[in-house]
Order: sequence, then structure tokens, then C-alpha cells
Amino acid sequence: MPFRNIHGQDKAVELLSRNLKEKSFYSTYLFLGPDGVGKKLAAITFAKAINCVSSGEKPCTVCPSCRKIDSGNHPDVVLTEPKNRSNTIGISEIRKILQKAGLKAYEAGKKVFIIDGAHIMTPEAANAFLKTLEEPPRDTIFILIATSKELLLSTVVSRAVIIRFRSAPLAACEKVLSEKFNIDRKEARMLSVFSSGRIGRALEMREKDLIRKKNAALDALFGKNKPYSGSPKEDIEFLLSYLRDLFVYKATGRKDLIFNADRTGEIAVLKDRYSFDRIDELIQKVVTLESYMDHNVNPKIVFDVIKNSLAELTPFNPGPKG
Repeated sequence: MPFRNIHGQDKAVELLSRNLKEKSFYSTYLFLGPDGVGKKLAAITFAKAINCVSSGEKPCTVCPSCRKIDSGNHPDVVLTEPKNRSNTIGISEIRKILQKAGLKAYEAGKKVFIIDGAHIMTPEAANAFLKTLEEPPRDTIFILIATSKELLLSTVVSRAVIIRFRSAPLAACEKVLSEKFNIDRKEARMLSVFSSGRIGRALEMREKDLIRKKNAALDALFGKNKPYSGSPKEDIEFLLSYLRDLFVYKATGRKDLIFNADRTGEIAVLKDRYSFDRIDELIQKVVTLESYMDHNVNPKIVFDVIKNSLAELTPFNPGPKG
């Protein structure tokens, strides 16, 4: 199976595999879905499979064509991503694509142009690209990767075949991480939760040592004599997951529902110390403070306020019930 490394996207893989089997391709594809679910990997795999010269399973990953695509050196397979400071894809990048699209293929049977972040094309770039989509060059395939079709010109969307990629159910994500990547089940569960079922994002988080950072952030926020030095938005998500665990465990008594499985002991202690109303009050306060950061409030100030709010709710010191 050519898409064996793309997990939890059975419908998308089925559609692309059918195109490969029938050797029937559309001129423009739109890979649509949240970040970290495998859209870019699927696009590159699809491009490799289309142009693989192996007589066996495609892509073989070892033929000259596959190796050139992997190294980014294939003259007929081009990946474009935002690189400028404004985090957009501008007219200059699109003009380079259109110039190459108008040329005859050097080596490949099909020229493939992958635009990762099509939803952040500038209006000028999108309009220039639209003209080419109206009359696409022969033997050329465009793969647009986007998080939302609403951020694209409707006329661009109407000319593309949409392939949807979705977050996997948490249980499915956990199973893939545990069985396919040999990740400890507790860690796999936490990664599934924090990535919202996005397997690629979960693996990226593991690579970035998420669990250690999570615990460091919680320790700092709970005042365990450790300075805060993390990512503001990410660390607030860590805290909200912890408070959510506290609320759910107090309501159900079920340890299997705790996301922060490595901190079950302290959550079990805290659940009897605080009322549902007090936990909910803390959650709402943290959510409100998080929104302040979207309005350019200094993250350090936000974290100082959160830390003070959590002073009573600490697993490291006894506190009042209430």
C-alpha cells in the first residue's frame, strides 16, 4: 500500500489510491483539513507514486524519481511553502510555479506542483493562479493544501477536487501511536489529547519533548519553585487539561478518563479539596486570561495572574476546602 505511513485517513487514501490504480488524475486537488493530520505527507507520497519508475508497488522510495522527490531535487515535482516574514505565499512564488508549469516535463510523466498553505496566498497570487486553473497545462497536477476552503477564492475551490483529511478519534490516534510507533500507552493517550487526534502533530509534540514541558509548565504555575520558560498558549492548554481532569475525576471517579495520567495521584488528592463551582470558576478565569494574550497583553503578566489564582489550588501544599 503506497500510503502506509499515513494513518487515520482511510477515506482520503482510498480516493488517491483509486486514482493511482486507474491512472486517472484530476488537474487540481485540494487537500483540506487541520494542521498535523498528514496532508503534506499525502501530497508528497501521491507525487512520488505518480512518477515512480518501479515496476512494483508505487512509490518504491528507492528509484531515482522517488529519491529526487524526497531530497527536493526533482525538476518536475515542486513543493512551495510560505517563507517570507508575512507568512504568505506571494505573487513571486506563484509566478515561478506558473513559469515551470508552462514548460515541458524534464523527466516525469506528470509535473506536480504542491502548494502547502494555499489558504495564505495573497489576493494577487490567488488571482494569478486562478487564470492557470481555468486552462491547466497538459500533464500537470496542482495539489493545494489548506486548512479551510473559506480562506480560498471560491472560484479556485470550484476548480479543484476536494480530498478531506480529518483528526482521528482519540482512541484511534492513541492506538496508532502505541502500536505503530511503540509509544507507551499513557504517553500515547496524552499525546492524542493534546494534539486533538492529529497523529502528525502528536509525533511532532513527542519530538519536542511535550510531556516534560507539560510537567515543567504545571510545576511552575503551581509554584513549585520553578521559573516559567515555556510557550504561553501551549502551557495554558496544559493547565486547562489538568483542571478539566480535576473536574471530570471529581464527577466520575474514573481514573481512565484522566488525560494527565502521570499526575493521577495529585489529581485524586485535589478532587476532594475543591467544589465543582470553584473548579469551574478557575477554568473560566484561565480561559478569560488566555484570551487577553490575543490582544497583545504581556504573557508574563497573564501567567503571574494565573499563578496567583492557582496559589490555593496546589498539589504540593495543603490548602483549604471550598
